[in-house]
Amino acid sequence: MFKRIYHAVAVLFVVCLFVPPVQAYEECHYMIVEDYSVIAGGVEWRHIEYGWVCWESGGGGNPGDTGGGGDPGDTTPPQPPTPPTVRVVSASDENPGQVTLNFEIGGGPANMMILMKNGQVVSQGAPASHGFYGSLDNMVFDSILSVSVCNAGGCAEDYAEVRRRTSRPRAEGAITAQWADLIPMDPYSFVIKVGYENYTRILDGEFYLADYSVGTVGMRNGYAKHVQTADALLWENGKREPEWEAQYQMVPYWGWWHVAEGAYQTPGCYVATNRLPNQSALCTTIGEFGHAWYPGTGVISRANAVGSGFANPNPEGQTSLDLWP
Repeated sequence: MFKRIYHAVAVLFVVCLFVPPVQAYEECHYMIVEDYSVIAGGVEWRHIEYGWVCWESGGGGNPGDTGGGGDPGDTTPPQPPTPPTVRVVSASDENPGQVTLNFEIGGGPANMMILMKNGQVVSQGAPASHGFYGSLDNMVFDSILSVSVCNAGGCAEDYAEVRRRTSRPRAEGAITAQWADLIPMDPYSFVIKVGYENYTRILDGEFYLADYSVGTVGMRNGYAKHVQTADALLWENGKREPEWEAQYQMVPYWGWWHVAEGAYQTPGCYVATNRLPNQSALCTTIGEFGHAWYPGTGVISRANAVGSGFANPNPEGQTSLDLWP
């Protein structure tokens, strides 16, 4: 009995002598891997990115052995990537409700794009070959449209200018309108006396134009917005005043057919001229972007001299005048 117990103790002692040492293991921490700031369009953007960072941690030896431990690995921070580049190559206002800039992006891969108008952010997101900046109606003054692209290595920026100006073209002509007077001869008969009056015609227009500091692509439908017109007949003292009707016709950018707006006598409607002492003016306020291929046209549909109930309502002369921006 004593012999068996001794044998078991001996075996247990031998097994304890061969306990394997603690092995090296990998240690990981969730920590900041990128932290940088960039300035784009006068605004500072902070970029912080988290990720898992791992390295081998040495084991072993006795707990009190301060010389133990493994190789922690290369702790040199990674080099930042090559910064991106960007260039605005062209603009498009084929749809005046959505001005578009086209970009050429190079250099290192970009991970963010910021579009700005006059220092205000329009949108931001993934880089693309073009960007939308909204309607020309929201760019009533000269505007700066910018694009910035960024990565961990830095940012690049470029811009295009939208240049707005007013155009006031004038077209001139003349028309002849008929008058007809009913003259009684006796209680049972009358005669009609027919005559003509000549009138100078002036058509003034106002257009709001858009140009760019870069080349354009597509149809220039945003080039000219038809704002208003003033159509006037002028005459010397001693002539009969005209009675007439007119309208303004133009082709909007979204169609291929004319639309017309009637012209009316309204407060403040006149043509600025001192050529003749009398004038009758009719005005419109159409407020529409015109098709790039067509002018606006002022059309007189009827004209007589005053007191001419029996006269021919169709005048002769320049009854249609075109306005090009």
